Amino acid sequence: MTARARFVTALLSATLRSSLRTCLSAALLLAVLPPALAVEPLLIYSERKPFLLEPLLKQYTSETGQSVQLFTDQAPVLIERLRAEGKLTQADLLMTVDAGSLWQAAERGLLQPINSAVLAKNVPANLRDGKNRWFALSQRARTVVINPTLVDAKQITSYADLAKPVFKGKLCLRSSKKIYNQSLTAMLIARSTEAQVETML
Repeated sequence: MTARARFVTALLSATLRSSLRTCLSAALLLAVLPPALAVEPLLIYSERKPFLLEPLLKQYTSETGQSVQLFTDQAPVLIERLRAEGKLTQADLLMTVDAGSLWQAAERGLLQPINSAVLAKNVPANLRDGKNRWFALSQRARTVVINPTLVDAKQITSYADLAKPVFKGKLCLRSSKKIYNQSLTAMLIARSTEAQVETML
């Protein structure tokens, strides 16, 4: 098993044992990059803050003896860096906070598949790429928060309810440019139709 495969397996095992500990509280996803010229130390490009990953990385190094180097930035920057580095990249893994970013990297040919019995057994098919280029280790909770003095909670039972005329001009949302909202929109389309979602938006 390669160093990158061992790391993915170890990270998943630690995640399962700790019931998605604090460092994985937000959506944490990873993908395997094409073979680097050197495998020591294991180089991870990550969108997550270093202090959130360091406990797992230290545990991995302690258990395997292999050092890990972490390079952090926003996903678009990391993806562009991988594109620029091409086959000369030293990166072994890409970790982001949303599947949308990994989909973009995969579509640009920056990721390679990994065959792991551990991942196949523990990560449901709907939480991994169909070609095994990336795997989700946790999910993001997309919650709706209301002011109970102004809104009856019974009025909102789904995202579609937010499109009701009564809520027009009363919603506080992140920009549609954010990958989180783009992923949410894609999920809604997958569960209904593009026309229905367009009407809702």
